[in-house]
Amino acid sequence: RDRDWDPVVDRGRTDQISEFASSPCCRHSLHETQRCATDCTHQRVQHASVTVDQQTTGAIQRGILILLGAGHDDDDKDLQYILDKTVNLRIFPDDEGKMNLSLKEIAGDLLIVSQFTLYGDARKGRRPSFIAAMHPEPAERLYQSFITKAKEIQELGTVASGIFGADMKVSLLND
Repeated sequence: RDRDWDPVVDRGRTDQISEFASSPCCRHSLHETQRCATDCTHQRVQHASVTVDQQTTGAIQRGILILLGAGHDDDDKDLQYILDKTVNLRIFPDDEGKMNLSLKEIAGDLLIVSQFTLYGDARKGRRPSFIAAMHPEPAERLYQSFITKAKEIQELGTVASGIFGADMKVSLLND
């Protein structure tokens, strides 16, 4: 990549949206062939919630919604890297409107939603393959570990989550 995408400068450039959604915060390397097994998407939100069977299981105010997927080679080290990046990513505006503040610095909220479909591979055929996604049992263990570690970060506001493996409905107002 020639440069990092700046959402303020490049507002409205849809060709860059997926680059931001799969930003280096979710990768150990910028090189596509050396991507980290764990994949995630971050969305800065004014508020977000997740419901299962019409019951809200998690809700946040200003902060980050993270869709988190786990691949076969993932481990706690990969998830710790993503958690550290997530809470320290400077994507919130300071008093001058510059993106200089992290989730921790604003005591923002974090909503964590498991999302194996991040591993959908639709390069061949018309139906995505999810072979690269981790099997449910170890993926749930990593997901729960991620939530536990996030809740241990005292500088954060509310840490909420969905229910692993459930049919979740996510609602958000992006920021």
